Amino acid sequence: MAACFTDQSHIRGLSLLVGLAGLLTGCTIFSQHPDISRSLSHSTEDQFVVLQNSHWQIEKIFQNEVLQGSTASLQFAETAHISGNSGCNVFHGGVGIEQDRISVKPLAGTRMACSDQLMEQEMHLYSALDLAEKWTIDRQGRLHLVDVPGNIVLIASPAD
Repeated sequence: MAACFTDQSHIRGLSLLVGLAGLLTGCTIFSQHPDISRSLSHSTEDQFVVLQNSHWQIEKIFQNEVLQGSTASLQFAETAHISGNSGCNVFHGGVGIEQDRISVKPLAGTRMACSDQLMEQEMHLYSALDLAEKWTIDRQGRLHLVDVPGNIVLIASPAD
C-alpha cells in the first residue's frame, strides 16, 4: 500500500541526521577531484540543457555503491521538476538549477516498506538530495552532486 509523505520537518530532520552520518563516515572530498572542480569552475548556463529531460541511474550515494539490482534513478523534467526511484519508492518534487547550482525542494513520494537495506539507501538518497548545492558532469559523462563543503554526495550515469 502506498501513501504520500508530507511531514517535511520529520523528513528534513532525518535527512540531516543521515547526511551527518555520511559525512562522519568519510565522504570523498571534492577538492581531491581536479577534473570535477575544473568543470564546476567553468560551468555555463548552457549546462542546464544537459539536465533538462535527462534520466540518470544512480551509482553512489555518499561513499556507498547503490545496492545491486536497485532501480535508484533521477529524472529532470524540462520544467523545474525532479523525480526518481530510491530503489524502493518513487518520489517527485521541485528543483532549482542555475548554472552550477542545484536546490532540491521538499519531496513527496510513496511509502512502501522494503528491505532494511533499501530503506537505508532511500534515507541516504533523500539526505544527499537535500544537501546538494552544486552539480557538474565529469569527463566520463557522470552527474555529480556536491554539498557546501565540497563533498560528493551522489554520482549517477546517464540512463539509456
